[in-house]
Amino acid sequence: NALKDALNPLLDLRREQASRINPIFYREFSGTDGYRVGESKDDFLKRFGRGPGAANPESGVPFYLLIVASPEEIPFIFQYQLDFIYGVGRIYFEQLESYAIYAQSVVASENRQTIRAKNATFWGVSHDGATNLSSQYLVNPLVSQITAKHTDWNIRRIEPVQATKSMLSNLIGGSETPAILFTASHGLQFNLDDPRLLPHTGALLCQDFVNYDGNPPISEQFYFSADDIPSDADVSGAFAFFFACFGAGSPRTDNFYRLAFEQEKIIAPYEFVARLPLKMLSHPRGGALGVFAHVDRAWGYSF
Repeated sequence: NALKDALNPLLDLRREQASRINPIFYREFSGTDGYRVGESKDDFLKRFGRGPGAANPESGVPFYLLIVASPEEIPFIFQYQLDFIYGVGRIYFEQLESYAIYAQSVVASENRQTIRAKNATFWGVSHDGATNLSSQYLVNPLVSQITAKHTDWNIRRIEPVQATKSMLSNLIGGSETPAILFTASHGLQFNLDDPRLLPHTGALLCQDFVNYDGNPPISEQFYFSADDIPSDADVSGAFAFFFACFGAGSPRTDNFYRLAFEQEKIIAPYEFVARLPLKMLSHPRGGALGVFAHVDRAWGYSF
């Protein structure tokens, strides 16, 4: 179909790479082999002779799996379950050409047509209890350990006072875009009736933020969203890791509320992937290679 045609450069590359080792390491699960509505991870694996134990790529289910579907078509919960054992990613775009851009961007990078210098930047805010902790116990130790272990990389720590929206604009598609960007901040969530729920959920709260009581609504000058990535941005060949609530997307119901009160609380009209990573992965000038982030809120002990 058209979607597969758009992804063909990447599929062909992965098939060729896998076949150098073992042709069974490449497999496409589509049609009757694809995900079936309501299926659990165990149900899916059972159809291919696999149980819930450790992954065995020679069994016919490769270790690295890419879901190509919206979370409404293939739910987040199915991805979570698979991810206990397998290396699972997901792409989903609203426009067909975005799949082609992503595929071409990955192929260009792996063929070394797109090369970024070995620069890794750590950007983290510190303006309340949670982000004070993440700055002290997540970002700082990561910088220290990675600097010591990877001496061939240029490691940069953006101090909290400099972790502004303008700085982040330079780091996501701007003149200082690194090969690897790690951010630690709050990710935004909006009410069901807020028009920003779909376009700005997961946007990154910056150090510019001024504490307020929630009324009036938070200003866009305090956070970085997909709308802040300009058409001339260059994120090609880069990876990003957003340690932020909803940074990768939102479920339909609040998992935290369900665990605490054993009741369902609807927080979105449907499950969706956040727009910021999607725009990075499909930017017309060349997409980022990957974005790692949370779906739903981040647990307090995540770091």
